[in-house]
Amino acid sequence: MHAMKDSRKTQVHRSEEQEEVRHQSEGTETNESQEKLLETMHHESNGLFRTLFNNLPIACFGFDREGNIQIWNRAFEELYGLRPREIVNTSLLKKLADSSERRRRKKILAAVFKGQSFYSLEWKDQRADKSICYLLANTYPVRDALGRVMMGLCACVDMSERKQAELELQRYYEHLEEMVEERTAQVHRINEQFKRELRERKQTEKALRESEEKYRLLFEHSGNPVTLFDRSGIVLMVNVIGAKNLGGAPEHFIGKSMHELFPDKAVELLERNRQVMDSGVSCGFEDAMELPSGKRWFWSNIQPLRDIDGEIHAVQIISHDITERKKMEQALIEAEERFRTLFENAMIGLYRTTADGQILMANPAMMRMLGYTSFEELARRNLEETGFEPEYPRAAFKERMENEGAVIGLESAWVRQDGNTVFIRESARVVRNEYGKPLYYEGTVEDITQRKQAEEQILLANERLQYLLSMTSPVIYTAKTSGNYEATFLSENVIRMVGYEPKEFLETPRFWIDRIHPDDVQRVVEDLPTIFEKEFHTCEYRFQRKDGTYIWIRDEMKLVRDETGKPLEIVGCWIDITERKRSEGQIKAALKEKEVLLREIHHRVKNNLQVVSSLLDLHKGEVADGGIFELLQKSQNRVKSMAIIHEQLYQSRSVSKINVSQYIRRLTNHLFQSYGVKTGTIEAKIDVTDILLDTDEAIPCGLILNELVSNSLKHAFPGDRTGEIFIGFHPQGEHQLTLTVRDNGIGFERDIDLRNIQSLGLQMVMLLVDQLKGTLECNVFDSENGRDERGTEFIIRFPTAALS
Repeated sequence: MHAMKDSRKTQVHRSEEQEEVRHQSEGTETNESQEKLLETMHHESNGLFRTLFNNLPIACFGFDREGNIQIWNRAFEELYGLRPREIVNTSLLKKLADSSERRRRKKILAAVFKGQSFYSLEWKDQRADKSICYLLANTYPVRDALGRVMMGLCACVDMSERKQAELELQRYYEHLEEMVEERTAQVHRINEQFKRELRERKQTEKALRESEEKYRLLFEHSGNPVTLFDRSGIVLMVNVIGAKNLGGAPEHFIGKSMHELFPDKAVELLERNRQVMDSGVSCGFEDAMELPSGKRWFWSNIQPLRDIDGEIHAVQIISHDITERKKMEQALIEAEERFRTLFENAMIGLYRTTADGQILMANPAMMRMLGYTSFEELARRNLEETGFEPEYPRAAFKERMENEGAVIGLESAWVRQDGNTVFIRESARVVRNEYGKPLYYEGTVEDITQRKQAEEQILLANERLQYLLSMTSPVIYTAKTSGNYEATFLSENVIRMVGYEPKEFLETPRFWIDRIHPDDVQRVVEDLPTIFEKEFHTCEYRFQRKDGTYIWIRDEMKLVRDETGKPLEIVGCWIDITERKRSEGQIKAALKEKEVLLREIHHRVKNNLQVVSSLLDLHKGEVADGGIFELLQKSQNRVKSMAIIHEQLYQSRSVSKINVSQYIRRLTNHLFQSYGVKTGTIEAKIDVTDILLDTDEAIPCGLILNELVSNSLKHAFPGDRTGEIFIGFHPQGEHQLTLTVRDNGIGFERDIDLRNIQSLGLQMVMLLVDQLKGTLECNVFDSENGRDERGTEFIIRFPTAALS
């Protein structure tokens, strides 16, 4: 319904008493009264009222408090085009979309059931066929005998045609007003235009004069060649720069034909001029012209020129020197050719794609890298869908491209056509238009699969190396070759050895030096430079652990040089030798105890042998038999030879080895004294090398020497005969010693057989030589073998470990 108009609204007057009675009883009796009224109307439906109600020419209907239609006539059905079953309980508010109209109708309903009547209300409603109807309605409250409002009754007159006519008339008036305004404005515009045209004509005449002057100045001083030709190709005008290009002044070329100026191109130029003059349409062309200054390229525009009657009588040719542009174009073509060659033959992949992954360009290297034989096959692939491995999503690549505009050195993985993975290193950028919108991505792709595989192998090797280093006892390290020799690498097992983390060594230059024992640090630092001469260096020192205790470390290091010999670094290892040092200390202590014990044993053996010698000496004084005396003398000398060895061992620094040179000299002196050799009769000549022998070799040698020297002293020089005895002891070869005893006495018989000799002393010598696993050689000298004097020589050779 339309909004109510106050001028058409009238309220039924009733007495205040009736209103008070109605309001008091309305709430409790409405339903009961309504049912009675309906029942009454139903009983009377066959009567006069029903006949009158149904045959009224205007639409009438009754409605309840909620706006539901309860009764209606045929005119109402015809007005809305509804059947009775479609009307029953139809609400006046049900299908209203306009909230303001719904509120308006609710207010009217409420007012009617409060006793108000409304006349000439305009309603806008919708028929069953969706058409719009305009209604003029009178609405009344229907009361019972007690004056209570039982129902609302509405009579409607269809005023759609009148309303339509009003709307059409209103639109006509509005259109008429628009036409009047338009005609008025048109007349005003015509007047203004006439005034403007009058002013413009005067301005045009002035501008024409100015234009002619400007054209003349522009023609003469234009930076481009300008020439006017008539239909036959005769020069009408030419400006200064145009004449200069032709090699003269303007007046030199006016009146000349194209055949004179451009004999090779005259026909072609004349044909272009005729086409422009015939069509009246300008045209442009590029051409190379041979000028006095050389070949030049021009872009020329041929324009038709009209006379005052509009007829074309000439053409104007304005040329632009594009020689430099042509050179640039040629250079660009060459550059493009070089680029194409580079693009086709590049060893790395080159590509261009759209932002959504469509491949626009790709060089052969790119196709080979992804396993394609043609670009067409590759172009069917969309990188947005099958570009990257899952671990390398394209979304992350695009995000970097959009945020940063470029990606440099991105390492990722792509899927080849055969499904395998290729690792690549990619650099790309976004190319945008002048408005900043992305046009495409372009970039380079390098196949790093082999490098990745090598890195994996190196990583595995490093992992294995780290594991091996951590599981081995020695700590592996590298260090600088100067300064504080600070560490550059340490294996993880350094934690187990000294308790420090590797990074603690790496972060502090003096960390290593500051933890060497104060008593060892100077020696270590002073000896370390020797590695530059020997390449290798080993030192042992005490190192302080993190808990404050010290351990012994054996540091073995090697100097690493480059191909020029320049020191690069020191590689070494630390070995914990604390237990070894502790064992060495225990061994040294034990050895010290054993040395003391051995010295005591040697001392007691020497004393016992001295007792034996003294006993033998006492026995010599008790016997008168010369043979027994001599036997006791020999036994005493043999005991003495062994006693000297034990005495020398007791007195020397070593308890297991004896100096042969000192021993031979002492033994020889003892024998000379024992046999009472007078000074000046027999001389001893000794030539012995300083050699240390253990007792297993020294005692047999001493006994052999005792027997041979004693034999010479007893038998080689009878009476007061003089002579000499020579004793020599020298190495022979790497593992053999030679003992020589020679005299110049009367000598043995030449055919002596040492194995069958009856002498106890020589038999003992043979046994001792066998004990040494050596050989015995006996030589007898006389005039028959070329010597002036006689003599005997014994040479004993035996193997030894003393020379190792």
